[in-house]
Amino acid sequence: MKHIQLQTVETSNSTDSSDLASTQRWMIAAITAPGGLPEGLAQALKAYNQTIEDVIIAPPGISPHSRLDIYAQGYWLRLFACLKADYPSLQRLLGEPLFEFFARAYLTNHPSRSFSLYDLGDGFSRFLRHSQSASVKSVDDGKLYFPLELAQIEQAIAASLRATGIENNDFKSVDPFNLLLGGNIEIVLPATTHLVIAHHPLSAFQTLLDGNTLTEPPETGISYICIKRHHYHVSCQEVTDWQFYSLLSAKAKTRTLLECATAAARRTHRPIHEILAQLSLWLPTAQAGSFIKLNSKNITLNPHGDE
Repeated sequence: MKHIQLQTVETSNSTDSSDLASTQRWMIAAITAPGGLPEGLAQALKAYNQTIEDVIIAPPGISPHSRLDIYAQGYWLRLFACLKADYPSLQRLLGEPLFEFFARAYLTNHPSRSFSLYDLGDGFSRFLRHSQSASVKSVDDGKLYFPLELAQIEQAIAASLRATGIENNDFKSVDPFNLLLGGNIEIVLPATTHLVIAHHPLSAFQTLLDGNTLTEPPETGISYICIKRHHYHVSCQEVTDWQFYSLLSAKAKTRTLLECATAAARRTHRPIHEILAQLSLWLPTAQAGSFIKLNSKNITLNPHGDE
C-alpha cells in the first residue's frame, strides 16, 4: 500500500502536535463514513473546515481521492473480515454480497467503539432479528428464522471461545443421590455456556457449521440448543426442554436446585417432583461436561468429575 503524504496545516496559534491530531481526526472522519469517501469528505469538511486538497498531497497523475480511497476501502474491508470470521456459516448461506449488505447496515448503526475488534460482531445477530419488519414476521413460515438462528448460534460460539471458562478449576465430584435427598446445591452457568431456542433441529445448523452446504430446505420444529466449552473445545448439543429451562433459570444469577426445577416445571407444565428427580440425576453429568458448575456451602464441586 502506498504511503499517503499528509500536509500540515499551519495556523498562528497551533503547534505541530495539535496540527497532527487535527489531521488524524479529519482522516478518521473521511475514511470511516458508511456512505464511502464522498460522504466522509463532506463530513470532514463540515467538522474541520478542510478539503482533501488541504490535507492530502498526491504526485502528478494520481488524484488525492484515489490515494485516500485506498484507506477508506481498507477500513471497511477489515471490519467485514472481522464479521466474516465470527459468522462464516452465515456468510456461506447468504452469499458474500447479501452478507456485506447486512454487515454495512449493522456497522452503520453500531460503529466500532472499542480498541479491540473481538467484540465487533456481538450485536450482529440481534441486529438481524430486529431488522425484520412486523409484516415479514407475521407471514414467516419458519424459513426466515433459519439464518437468524444460525447467526445466534455462531455469535454464541464466538462468545464461548473468548470467555473465561472453568477449565482450570479443580473440584470434587458430586453424588446424585445427595441431590435426590435434598443436598444444598447451587447451579452456576459459566460464561462459556449459551442457550438458543431454534425453529429447526441442530443437525440442520450443524451441516453449515461443519463447512458443508444445505442440499434441501431444513426441517422445522422447536429445538433447544446449548453451546458450551469443555477442555477449550466449543460444541453444540441439543437438550430437552426441562434441561434447557433449568439452565436458563441460572443464566441471570446463581440458582438453587429447587429454583431451577421450579422454573423448568412452570415452563414445561410438568410436576416439580418429576423435574427435581430428573435434574438430580442429570446435573452431575452436566457438570462433568462443563455445561454448569455446582456449588455447595460445604464442599466445592468438580466441573469435570474425577478426570
